[in-house]
Amino acid sequence: MNWEEITSPDFAAARESCGGVCLLPMGVLEKHGTHLPLGTDGLSAHELCVRAASRESAMVFPEYYFGSIAEARQHPGTVALPFALSLELLEAVCDEISRNGFKKIILVNAHGGNASLLDALSLTMLKKQKDYMVYYRRIAFLMDHPMMESRQEWHGHADEGETSIMMELFPELVRNHGVPGAFGFHHHQLQRLEELGVNTPVAWTAGFPGHLCGDATPGSPEKGKVLLEQTLDNLVALIRWVKTHDDAERIYREFHAAAQNPQPGFGES
Repeated sequence: MNWEEITSPDFAAARESCGGVCLLPMGVLEKHGTHLPLGTDGLSAHELCVRAASRESAMVFPEYYFGSIAEARQHPGTVALPFALSLELLEAVCDEISRNGFKKIILVNAHGGNASLLDALSLTMLKKQKDYMVYYRRIAFLMDHPMMESRQEWHGHADEGETSIMMELFPELVRNHGVPGAFGFHHHQLQRLEELGVNTPVAWTAGFPGHLCGDATPGSPEKGKVLLEQTLDNLVALIRWVKTHDDAERIYREFHAAAQNPQPGFGES
């Protein structure tokens, strides 16, 4: 059920068959080492959603690239909107998905840097009452799976796991991943601040200036297939749970009702 491929007359029936659940695959346009395409996150998230929806019906929104990626503006090809605009746009897109009848929206995020954006959207929903619920999680494709050969402490961006996924899904887009990426190791340029637990706006750039975190060389399509299947199982299970449970929606309504007229004793019974 790809949103962009359905005709307008068929849309209502498609929505009904999906149980009012829509998957929004999220990524960004950013450098992924020297071997993976700029759209890796959105491409993999969208394909994951399509495959999950083939097992448990859900509407799949087109891949969404307008997340948070200011830390990669120095690399060619990056598209980094202002954070406030990204938040406003994501909220407006969710509002439009809801207006079209989908009251349960699962944000399937394949970009770690979108975490702050999704948290901000969640906080926005606590200030403005919506007629829908969002569910969101990072899809990391189980990159800590025991079969992973790379044992670097820092990994997760264009590394063995992500490269394996892309080799399975889009082998034609993977370039020369066998070249060791020494720049994928943590550079620790702000090591003293790290030791003190202090963050800065350039923490990622200081650690991974080449925008590669991990070692891609052990990647393989065989590993990608295993990672993909296990991640798919998790997403399918989530879709089924969301379809059959309204607990989050109920608590959300109760929260906003109480917030309109705060009284002592909420939640104490």
